[in-house]
Amino acid sequence: MKYGKSRIDRAGKIVSSCFPEHDCDEIVYLEAEELLDEYRKTHLEPLATLTVNLQNYLEYEPFYIAYRLKRKPQIIKKLKRFTVRLTQLQDIAGVRIIVDDNKKVNIIRDSILNYIHHNHDIIKVKENDYREAGRHDTGYRALHIIVKYKNKYIEIQLRSKVQHAWAEIVERLSISYGYALKEAEGDPIVIQYLKELSRLLYAVDMGRKVVPEDKLYLQQLKDSADKILKQSDNYKKYASIHSTGILRIMAEQEKSKKTDINNWIIVYDWNNGVFVDWRHISVPKPEVMIDQYTDMESQYPADTGYEVVLIGASSVSVIQQTHSHYFGIGAVDDLRILDPSLALPTSEHNLPNEQLMILAVLRKKKYWGKHAVKIDTLKNHYIPDVHMLEAHIEELVRKGYLIKPRRGVITLNIRNRKYIEDILPS
Repeated sequence: MKYGKSRIDRAGKIVSSCFPEHDCDEIVYLEAEELLDEYRKTHLEPLATLTVNLQNYLEYEPFYIAYRLKRKPQIIKKLKRFTVRLTQLQDIAGVRIIVDDNKKVNIIRDSILNYIHHNHDIIKVKENDYREAGRHDTGYRALHIIVKYKNKYIEIQLRSKVQHAWAEIVERLSISYGYALKEAEGDPIVIQYLKELSRLLYAVDMGRKVVPEDKLYLQQLKDSADKILKQSDNYKKYASIHSTGILRIMAEQEKSKKTDINNWIIVYDWNNGVFVDWRHISVPKPEVMIDQYTDMESQYPADTGYEVVLIGASSVSVIQQTHSHYFGIGAVDDLRILDPSLALPTSEHNLPNEQLMILAVLRKKKYWGKHAVKIDTLKNHYIPDVHMLEAHIEELVRKGYLIKPRRGVITLNIRNRKYIEDILPS
């Protein structure tokens, strides 16, 4: 590129400080924006080449792989949010790889590191492994490998199908809710639900058993989060959108193109939940693709509800997997669909989740018959998050699930043990 780092960084600073208000000299802004576009353009050829190379190298493993060039509004938002320089951003170019489970993530990781080891033109910069703990603010889980190829940073993102399903839920809910949930924006209850969902999905991914108390707590959080999410005017509209017909049209368009990578520029209107444009770029030249990409970004501004994205993959069927939130596929958060082991069994007794939580904790601690517990102990140590605990306890006593042998103390009614065991998750 003919411009030095300092000039590129200065352009990034100008654009991020003016966007979206444009409260600076228009000519200065437009020149800086053009330079940002030029800098982004330089990432496309290395990104596409590396994606094809990895696709061929990893051919023996079942996986989905696609690349995307970061959207301009997201670049600008990141420059503002983290106060970093444009040339320091390491995810302008991104490769996404999705595999069956977390063990396969490790296999693909080892293969990629082996590929890097035997190719001296690519340098591993660092790894960010968010799988075990998740990001503390959002619960996001994935493994990121940052490499430098042809003097450009490229982020290789590895996810299991479960980790990807969670991320796609967050993408779609962010639009319908109106907050960037993946950046920890929004109501703390919604964030906490997504973090807990991520934690339990990871446990399932690792083959661990989810205990009943965790299922109950997750359902309780989900019910609270749903009430908040459903207040959005767009919630029902987005929940019902399934744009699968567009996949057939896109597949027909790429049939005659025999290439390793099919490049698409997709324009989505989040105001109405519909595709506005989908353009197959048959000329594999970065200049052509970027020119069309920037033109469409200008034509469909992000601040008016449009999203313009450049995606490259071997076929539309791959994009259907790697970017499913555009199509309304795999973006539901029904726990039975995500993983049956997380869902509570359907019960004819229809006890509130809070009461099921109380019963489950008492069963786990083996508080049956003469073995009783103080209500204060429940409130302060075991289930401090249950709202109106005493009222729920009184209701369970009235229904015969609990006994109060003396004031302030409760125990499970051992005479109804079979009845209690039947309604609690195993």
